[in-house]
Amino acid sequence: MTELVEMRPLEKAVTSNEIYALSPSELECILDVLNNVSAEYCVDHFEEFFWHCVRASQMLPAAIHKRIFDLKKLQVNHLLLRNLPVSFDLGDTPLKRSGQHQKSALTARKLMSVLLSQIGLIYGFTQKSNFDFIDDVFPVEKDKHEQLGTNKEFLEWHVEDGFHDAKADWVSLFCLRSDPMAQTYLFHAKDIDLDSKYMAALKRPEYMIEVDKTFKSNGASEQKVAVLSEHDDPEIVYDPAYMRCLTDEAKAAFRELHYFVSENKQSITLRCGDLLIFDNRRTIHARSEYEPRYDGTDRWLLRALLLESQFKAREHFDSFLKVS
Repeated sequence: MTELVEMRPLEKAVTSNEIYALSPSELECILDVLNNVSAEYCVDHFEEFFWHCVRASQMLPAAIHKRIFDLKKLQVNHLLLRNLPVSFDLGDTPLKRSGQHQKSALTARKLMSVLLSQIGLIYGFTQKSNFDFIDDVFPVEKDKHEQLGTNKEFLEWHVEDGFHDAKADWVSLFCLRSDPMAQTYLFHAKDIDLDSKYMAALKRPEYMIEVDKTFKSNGASEQKVAVLSEHDDPEIVYDPAYMRCLTDEAKAAFRELHYFVSENKQSITLRCGDLLIFDNRRTIHARSEYEPRYDGTDRWLLRALLLESQFKAREHFDSFLKVS
């Protein structure tokens, strides 16, 4: 794994065209849409449930349809929907993974599924240690020093499942319970502006990336990748916690990229009722360190992975992918 020097980065706020706050009338419309979804979230019958969500999503407010359209057309870098409904009787933030869904969070999963059905197919990897179509993300005390989303330390920059050909096109985070000290960071690959020699090195397959710890071992531990694709608006694979450089040139470019990302990232404080959606192939994300209390009041998110089309990952579905 590559060692990087920790820096005190500059932060940029998200721009107004990347945030959409729902009005009271739009909120009422969304609640009506949810009431029209008769099926309930269920892993074993997720495809049937998701179909009901797709049908109901046609009745979402026009402004939400337009914002999602703009996102898919790459007219904005990401989308943050604010003021979505979250149950007042949500209950305690879980303290550990139990394999059971808390009843209070099922409506939030339904809302998330309705909104995301306008973007693509929610899917998951059956090789994940705790398979679900929509994952709970909360601090776990035994993981506090691990490079996992359940830790309390700085969660290093990454794309979700960057080592895998079937990595998500889009990632979404829905905040059920916030923590003002936990900052979500985003950086878009098209904003990289480095010396040409570093850009050239980042586009060569001179980096190894490991399978992360959330996957069950299947014998394939790492593969060779390039950090950036050759496109003008490039895809990116960047995960310092699970990557190592194979040449001196690659190491120098990797370090320069780390400095640039740290100095130019965007920072978001996710509030209760925020739904964040971003492109997982062109955007990297991270999270600041914070101090969980492990008392049932900690930060609690839901996370979903999306494919624009099952065709893009067709070679993998029979073996270890499930799709909605």
